[in-house]
Amino acid sequence: MHTDTTPKEKPTGSANYPAGHTDRRIVAAADDTGKRFAALAARFALAGHTLTRSDLADGGALGLVACPARSAGGGALPGADRGQTMSEPDKIKALHLLRDLHPGVSSEVQCARIRNALSRFSITTFEAMRYLDVYDPRARVMQLRNAGDAIDTHWQTVITEAGERHRVGVYTLRPNAGAVA
Repeated sequence: MHTDTTPKEKPTGSANYPAGHTDRRIVAAADDTGKRFAALAARFALAGHTLTRSDLADGGALGLVACPARSAGGGALPGADRGQTMSEPDKIKALHLLRDLHPGVSSEVQCARIRNALSRFSITTFEAMRYLDVYDPRARVMQLRNAGDAIDTHWQTVITEAGERHRVGVYTLRPNAGAVA
């Protein structure tokens, strides 16, 4: 029987780091700051305000200004009041803001996006997939219903970018049912 006698290298490094050591960033990276600003801006937009960002030249500090949001018609951000009629571009913008407000891909996050959108307006399965980044809205709506939300489904025919007609579900939260997540 042969025994391997070659010298083995001992592993370098240790998982037992000294106090104060961290593998995580302490100061946010620039790309991380942009994501955090987008989420904060989305929260302000849902409250009817815009949040603008200006990098000040005299030291690189960040200036934030909150002011009432205005749509093309001069009113507050569309969709702030349940049942308010809005144009398609405004609804898409509001859905993108809700998506940015709830980052992540877990089913809980996707449910929060849908519940938050339904508290403002009805949404189709197509809109939930495309603009809220919810892979399977039917499953998330079922989860919300099982959790006690009163969500009705109606049917609508939409025409896709390819010109094809599709029958999609339109979800509506019954008045005074559910809460904004």
